[in-house]
Amino acid sequence: MQDYEFRIFGDTGAVSIIVHAAHFSDEAAIKSARAFAGTMRFEVWRDLERLLPASIIPKAVLRKPAAPLEMRSENKRLYEFKLSGPGHEPLLFAASLMTDDLAAEHARKLLKRHDEMTHAEIWRGMKLIRQV
Repeated sequence: MQDYEFRIFGDTGAVSIIVHAAHFSDEAAIKSARAFAGTMRFEVWRDLERLLPASIIPKAVLRKPAAPLEMRSENKRLYEFKLSGPGHEPLLFAASLMTDDLAAEHARKLLKRHDEMTHAEIWRGMKLIRQV
């Protein structure tokens, strides 16, 4: 599975919402981003690579086979991430991952994408799991 970031733009052209998700393919991520964005402009990112510019509407995507049993959602936990940095409003993200270690790795990727942020808190439910 790959981690993806969808940036959905509002009427003013500024980013309105950022969504993080895990998908088995770029096509599945683009299809999901289209569902989130509706008629709004959007971008799709895999790690630090922009897959789809905001001005391009993706073509129809192929259907992929079902996820292997060990990767299905019943084996995952919901984590929340709070990125902070001096002089910036905190950014909040959520992701469904299998382990605390994968959550820490995901937090590091988020920090790379948002270089103005200096540290991240990882939460599961009401419990602080880790700081990165």
